[in-house]
Amino acid sequence: LHTIRGQLSQSIESGLDALRLMGIDVSAHPTPEDVQRVQQDTRLELEGRSIESLLELPLASKPEVTAIMRLTSSLLDVAAFTDKNLVQLFATWMVGTSIRHGNSESSSVGYAAYAMFLLDLDRRDEAHRFGRLACDLLERLGANTSRAKVATYVEGTLNPWIKPYRSGLSYLDSAAHKSAQNGDYLWTGYCLAELVWLLFIAGEPLASVDRESNKRLAQVHSMKALTIADNFVSLQVAIASLRGVPPGDGLDEVAYAAMLEGERMPVVVCSH
Repeated sequence: LHTIRGQLSQSIESGLDALRLMGIDVSAHPTPEDVQRVQQDTRLELEGRSIESLLELPLASKPEVTAIMRLTSSLLDVAAFTDKNLVQLFATWMVGTSIRHGNSESSSVGYAAYAMFLLDLDRRDEAHRFGRLACDLLERLGANTSRAKVATYVEGTLNPWIKPYRSGLSYLDSAAHKSAQNGDYLWTGYCLAELVWLLFIAGEPLASVDRESNKRLAQVHSMKALTIADNFVSLQVAIASLRGVPPGDGLDEVAYAAMLEGERMPVVVCSH
């Protein structure tokens, strides 16, 4: 609820309080040294294993472990806007926990988030392999709950730095469809937004991108994922400006920008 309202600090504190009830004490603002300690532990867990071999780990059997992994997966969403060290700590910890206790659907989110951490370290080959592992695990489990989230991480955020922009479009489209069927409308919206933005960045004709944006925006409105809708509006404003035409629906750009600053989540403001 805090996250949907854009109350990010409260969301993090609520989640960390829940983790403390499960015996895990994490600061909302870990130090680089905290991240390095968890990184070292995970490197030790990975010794002698290939990244691809993690796909063959047994399934997590302890309900408390899967519950903690689900909660940590949710906290990653918010930590991305509050503290980079916290994101890196959670992602690294999730990989180590999966190795120790077995894979779960949330492990795919951890592998994908860890892949983005590796990309920050310019370890591109490992990043690509962990991203692939995240997608392969979802296929192995036949799981759809985290599919749009993983697709957004891997094909929307990670792989555009490694592969051609267009290479992930079909996966994003498929993941959005499956996650919408599963009721994950928030991440379906993010997934569709990434798809349209990649078309724009890849240099597709502006008229074509605008049509695709309107099509995907209609899907987002039908799911009532309204917190994501402004991602599409901002892109449509940019396209109209590049085409030398006024934005659609008589949009007042100044008033729209002011509204974003006052009422919307950081990811939406950043997109604008």
